[in-house]
Amino acid sequence: MRLPRVMLPHQVDLRALAATTARQGATYADPIRRRGSVEERSALKIDQRTSSDTAGTEIVMSTVVYLQVEDYLEPGGLIDYRGKTLTVANARRYEAPLLPSSAELWCV
Repeated sequence: MRLPRVMLPHQVDLRALAATTARQGATYADPIRRRGSVEERSALKIDQRTSSDTAGTEIVMSTVVYLQVEDYLEPGGLIDYRGKTLTVANARRYEAPLLPSSAELWCV
């Protein structure tokens, strides 16, 4: 089951992490515009980014973005919203047969 459109009032651009090299750094896929819900909220979460200095430790995340489950973005991906670029540091999928499925992305 999908999230109702009314629960996703914002337009966000998603850019998946394509590759990370020592020479060029991170490269990203082309942006894809999707509907989501963006909330400015702080929480302590585990940093799931493998290329981060804080990988595996608890850090303060400032923004959470909810998307349809098929729009799930791996940690390290970028989200552009209202002129800000957010980096996904913690991501989860919620899938249940009788409830709407969603992706929850915590960003720094």
